[in-house]
Amino acid sequence: RSMGAATALLYAATRDPDVAAVVADSPYASLVRLCRELVARSARSGQGSGETGRTLVAGAAAEAALALVRSSVRHRAGFDVYDVAPLDHVATLRHCATPALLLHGTRDDFIPADHARDLHAAHGGDAELLLLDVDHQAPRPARAIVRACLFAYDRLQSGDADAGERAAYARHLDRLAADGLLGAKEDQGASGLSRERQRALEDQV
Repeated sequence: RSMGAATALLYAATRDPDVAAVVADSPYASLVRLCRELVARSARSGQGSGETGRTLVAGAAAEAALALVRSSVRHRAGFDVYDVAPLDHVATLRHCATPALLLHGTRDDFIPADHARDLHAAHGGDAELLLLDVDHQAPRPARAIVRACLFAYDRLQSGDADAGERAAYARHLDRLAADGLLGAKEDQGASGLSRERQRALEDQV
């Protein structure tokens, strides 16, 4: 999920044969793109009339900060933060026949759902996109967990998998969901954190 989802996509693109499928929740398409979006969004949220200049200053400051971080990470860790961009590599999953299920909340104002949409389009192969009416922090509804479990089940089974076993597994998942043991109920709040707390976390990035 989130950073972990992006990491999973990047690792899967290394063509490791042990990776049979990827389920990624709220991945970003590019770390640098996300940072720029967060800065722009923060500048807009505090912008009043006549404050266009503040937005330009914020953008310039963000680019300077990115340059410093890029240089520091290259020196200390030996990689380029501009390469932390699953969008540049996700097409490899199609070529190595690695399926992917992408989940994303349409109310996510930390990592916008357009990141998942772009990743899904770039994959172009056995990839599914499941958009949920939740935000970044909210527990995922049971139907999303069921969908992810069945997605993984279908991709991990051999071609001669027993249809009866799959149906039994699906019924088991449905029972868990009905008992409230698998994901959030559909009527649960769309946010796992208060809006104020989300904004505070966003301002720290």
